[in-house]
Amino acid sequence: MTKTKKKYICVIFNEPIIDSVPCLISLVKKLEQNNFFVDIFCLGNQKSPIPKSLESDNIHIYQLKSNYPNEERILGSITIYRIYNLIRLVFFVFVKAFKNKYDFVIGVEPDGIISAWILSKVTFFYSKIIYFSLELYLSDEMTKCIQSMLFKQLEKWANKKAEFTIIQDNTRANLLSNENQICIDTIRILPNSPLGKASYNKIFFLHDYFHISYEKKILLHAGAIADWAYTQELSRTSNQISSNYTTIFQSRYNLETDDYTQKLKDEVSASKVVFSLTPFPYEELDKVYCSADIGLAFYNTKILGKNCEEIGLSSGKIAHYLFHGIPVIVNNETSLAELINEHQCGIVINDFSELEKACDNICDNYFFFSNNACKCFDKMFSLDYYLSYLCTDIFNC
Repeated sequence: MTKTKKKYICVIFNEPIIDSVPCLISLVKKLEQNNFFVDIFCLGNQKSPIPKSLESDNIHIYQLKSNYPNEERILGSITIYRIYNLIRLVFFVFVKAFKNKYDFVIGVEPDGIISAWILSKVTFFYSKIIYFSLELYLSDEMTKCIQSMLFKQLEKWANKKAEFTIIQDNTRANLLSNENQICIDTIRILPNSPLGKASYNKIFFLHDYFHISYEKKILLHAGAIADWAYTQELSRTSNQISSNYTTIFQSRYNLETDDYTQKLKDEVSASKVVFSLTPFPYEELDKVYCSADIGLAFYNTKILGKNCEEIGLSSGKIAHYLFHGIPVIVNNETSLAELINEHQCGIVINDFSELEKACDNICDNYFFFSNNACKCFDKMFSLDYYLSYLCTDIFNC
């Protein structure tokens, strides 16, 4: 890519969870390497610390303080609150950056692309827009409420105005193309992965942090603690399996005062199941993953629908497990089952009662599964080609 001048990028993400989206961080880092300036505007709250270590001379993060998502209403309405929050974010970006002439505004998720579309109409911005899609919001799965219909229509309008759209794999690209009625040729693929090549490098960071014996194998469930992640079923099953294993649920949010999580915590033995309710700093995430022996990734498709059934290369936790050579155990409800079976980098189970047997199988053949985890990442999740192509598109557009 020929570097002729600096380019300025604005990223708008109406969430406080940047550090749980590895492909977004990877793109920002790659843009910086290619002489781009990047301003990131996002929400922030006490439950989700912003990864300030991502900042540099060319990358700046601006945080709009906000309440926890989905907890607030105005006049009893989630719709009014969401509209209010979107207006706050647009105004926040405008005030902070109205003197900046961005070459592109990247809108992450529906609220982000809607905000980017609105700001692109403001004279000061003169910007082209890019849609960065992480979740699929399909009309036939939505409740017929005002909020869903309104924001879905706004997402479609804004998406059609985008120069191109970023999504994680071809299956999801086809689903989004049909849903938002955009040309498939305008969609770019970017798996939800960290930068680099996969390697196995076992450490005992979590053992030391939680005072766990080095003899014990750690099962790590990173990310959300929720019904859709089968947290209750997994924690209860983990409490019953061999004491050779300790399961750690590492939350992406600060949940120390969360009633749901405290109830689950009270049901299990602390020697077998650990609920880590404070997120580790972004710079320590690699240590967390490298501490694991087996990664867990379970999804309830009855709650999450098609977006989850076709999760494919959009699972950040799967990408991180494989990146660190960690074999995985998944349930059979999603497209991850096919990926894991094809590359033999873990085991797919049909029932929670099969968890211990799957763990034993992996531990008995650990380096076979671990080596395959690295191979799977390098073949399916590696970002080198995709990022080079994408940065060239952005630079030349």
